[in-house]
Order: sequence, then structure tokens, then C-alpha cells
Amino acid sequence: MAQQLQEEHVELERRWALQTDHLRQLAAGRLVSLDGAALQELAQRYRQHTQLEDDILVPLARHLLSPSEKTRMAVSVLLSRLPVGKWGMV
Repeated sequence: MAQQLQEEHVELERRWALQTDHLRQLAAGRLVSLDGAALQELAQRYRQHTQLEDDILVPLARHLLSPSEKTRMAVSVLLSRLPVGKWGMV
């Protein structure tokens, strides 16, 4: 399971990197050509990945981690799921 999650992280980061420049240009008000199918695929894979984390990893972590480790993990997950640019973070 851990290997699958790690591989998915790498794949999601790769897919996101392919879209980042275009999305930044769009956010800056420039006209850009976006690959709607690629964005849809990224969103679908991300939803599946976060569902897997929520269904398997989070319950497991509740039993294995110390209170401070749980807090760090919760903050990390929260920050990773914030919309891009929220509170000045990218």
C-alpha cells in the first residue's frame, strides 16, 4: 500500500508539473491553451488518491502514530489539499 501511495504521489506531481505553467499564465490573466482531458485526468486521479488515503492510510495512522505525529500528519494533509494560492501559499 505504501509503495502504491508513493508511486501515485510521483505520478500526480509529474502530471501537475505539466500543467503548472499554463495555469499560472491563466491565473495572471493571459490567454492560454489548456489540455482539458489532461486536467480532467489529473483531477480524477487526485480524487481517487485522496480517497485511498482517507479510507486506508488515515484510519491506520490513528492506531499507529503518537498524538504529536497525528497532528503533524493532519496539518500536512490539510496544507496539501488547500486550493493553490490560498493564503499566499503555492
